[in-house]
Amino acid sequence: MGLPQKRKGRVTRHRSSAPAEIRRDDAPEGSPRPARPISPLRRRGLRTWLLSLAGICLLGGAAVVVLLKNLGPPAEAPGEGVGRNEDGGAGGGDRRDIRGTIGVRPELEARAQGKAALFIIVRDAAGSLVAVRRVLEPQFPLRYRIGPEDAMISGTLLQGSVQVSARLSQSGRAGPAEPGDLEGEHPARVQAGEGQVDITLSRVR
Repeated sequence: MGLPQKRKGRVTRHRSSAPAEIRRDDAPEGSPRPARPISPLRRRGLRTWLLSLAGICLLGGAAVVVLLKNLGPPAEAPGEGVGRNEDGGAGGGDRRDIRGTIGVRPELEARAQGKAALFIIVRDAAGSLVAVRRVLEPQFPLRYRIGPEDAMISGTLLQGSVQVSARLSQSGRAGPAEPGDLEGEHPARVQAGEGQVDITLSRVR
């Protein structure tokens, strides 16, 4: 008696009904992708870059300001003017300005041409220098004013009895008179705040 034979048949494999997981790279084209979070390392690098950029901008702005100041006209020093008449301007009698006119003796007018600067000098009763004003390229007769802004200590009021003199310098340098300079002074002492303190350049150093 023969052995029973095994039935031949197909082996069926059951597929799982769960949907397959779709990887990010397999997502349909055109579908939005989730944003990747910025790592702390990248965030620190971005912050450092922004701070560096801000520092460069500040340094550049400071450099521009310094350059504009250097390219601008030089600031006028205390006691320094230009070649123009100075018979008025800001301030009044309470500023104790001294005013007047400076002229040149006729026989010295040729020597006065082309001089660099005129120095108007105020000294107190002890002979100490109180104030100085420099006028560049003066034209005569010249009306002048000298006041607190010309004081050796800027803003100090001119007080008491003072002597006012003038020196026309061919070099334009402050300091002692040099050979060839023209000099003159008001004949009497005056009180600070007076007007008509006229001076004539009457002698050659």
